[in-house]
Amino acid sequence: MTGPSVAVDSWNNPSLCALKSYDISGDRVRFVGSVFNRPDLLPVAKAIEYAQARDYLAVLAYCASADVARAMVAEIPPFVFAGEGLYIQPIRASRKRVEIDDYRQSLQFGVEKRGNRWVVVSFRMD
Repeated sequence: MTGPSVAVDSWNNPSLCALKSYDISGDRVRFVGSVFNRPDLLPVAKAIEYAQARDYLAVLAYCASADVARAMVAEIPPFVFAGEGLYIQPIRASRKRVEIDDYRQSLQFGVEKRGNRWVVVSFRMD
């Protein structure tokens, strides 16, 4: 994540990293793609980022349903601090529960692998 604000501040202990690759063999540099160390966390981080910007359509791109995207846009606070409160619980190989706990609130996400990508299938905030 780049830019002036970060969707998930993980207290200098990043859990989600990306490697971007480029083809520099020709006359023009060409972007090849990105690889993430935790593809299961990508939809959560991106959905939070776009929900903070109140960009419903961008959030929907990372969610399995319109209801989940609408709830995230309506409820995600402007700053989410994970710190040591980032918990990932495998439910099965293709489904996980991600919880972000700080001192003010708890955000819970269900993520599921559908095809070749992970999507947010549920969201709850306490």
